[in-house]
Amino acid sequence: MENIKNEKGLLAINPIRFSNIIYMGFLEKENYSIRYVLSKLIIQNILFATYHKALTISEISDLIGYPKSFIMEEVSYLEKIGLIESVTSPTPHKYLSNVLIHDLSKETLEARDRIFNKYAKIVCEKYIPQIVELCTQFLHSIHHSKIYTPQNDYNYLLWTIIMFALSNKLDMTDIFDPLTEHYIKMYDGSDFLVCAFLENDFDLSYNKEIHKVFENTVLYLGPKNLYPITMWISNTYYDNRIFEWGRALHIEYFHLYDFILGRLEIENVSSCLHNMEKLSLIQKQTGNAAVSAACNKTVIPVARDEAITSVLKSNHYVNMVYTHFIPEDFMSILPPIPDEFFELNNELASEIYEVSKKHYPPHIHDLFKAMTLKSISSGEMVTRIIEQLLIDGTLKPLTETQKQTVNMIMFIES
Repeated sequence: MENIKNEKGLLAINPIRFSNIIYMGFLEKENYSIRYVLSKLIIQNILFATYHKALTISEISDLIGYPKSFIMEEVSYLEKIGLIESVTSPTPHKYLSNVLIHDLSKETLEARDRIFNKYAKIVCEKYIPQIVELCTQFLHSIHHSKIYTPQNDYNYLLWTIIMFALSNKLDMTDIFDPLTEHYIKMYDGSDFLVCAFLENDFDLSYNKEIHKVFENTVLYLGPKNLYPITMWISNTYYDNRIFEWGRALHIEYFHLYDFILGRLEIENVSSCLHNMEKLSLIQKQTGNAAVSAACNKTVIPVARDEAITSVLKSNHYVNMVYTHFIPEDFMSILPPIPDEFFELNNELASEIYEVSKKHYPPHIHDLFKAMTLKSISSGEMVTRIIEQLLIDGTLKPLTETQKQTVNMIMFIES
């Protein structure tokens, strides 16, 4: 739809919808406001209408079929948060969208799928075996005392470590991120980008739902003197939690930390356990007492007071990977990026850019080119790697309980 004409009411008759919205960088005070606003159909259509060509308020109104007063109010807010900019000369003011919108043809999507699968196979062959070996060491070495996985489940640990490594370690732009010069800077300290995918009804040769959902979130919780924890969460097609679920659970993460340390206050033990179990952050033990005791091993010494005694009697275990490493130290023990991958990433980025650039307006080309440099750690790449690992048996299917908390890590700073 990139060549839409300025026909009156066109988007009112046939409105576009975003199938997914990805946020990069940091959102501060306006976090939830921006997410809510971008979920509105009128906002999505304003951003799309002004994506390929700068338009006046009257032109946007004609295209979308809403009164100018409505459009002006929405555009004013979008301009305030940096998602649309005013082209001040010549007058009257025209507005141009700053959101990167993926509006790709069926042919381009199929070509991208072939490219991503080609490079995913290389990563599976040359990098994944190193992570598999590392996870084996975690369960049979000194590192085991610093890394906990529910019920010592190797497959669950492998899922989480692979996803973390692919999303973070393989980010070739970690030292110098070419996207930062394109970030939208706001009054509240937010420094971010928004990337949207246009909904389509193409009958593709692959399951597009698998690659639709992918977002990494890092939550720095605190205060550090009470809760020195950092949460990493990767939402994908393969988990069964609500997409925004991980963002709203700060208090439950605090309770989980207290549970691990055995410092839940005695009067709150029952309610806290109930809430955490409801969210699958903890699970009831099964099997004989010896197995349960082994599975419930914690990595942090705890005081044997009344509260921890009550918690231990509840016979629950933590249903999430947690570690005594801080994120930086954990990154350092992951397998290093093979030297050849730097050139591999450039080749992948170049192929994706060349096959896709015709679908992006000129003012977005530099941003899109910078974004392709993250292709090897992108959701489209990572989800295809996971697909291949499931097919070859490296990864096994997860249980419904495991899907609630897979690809989440609590980092505990001692």
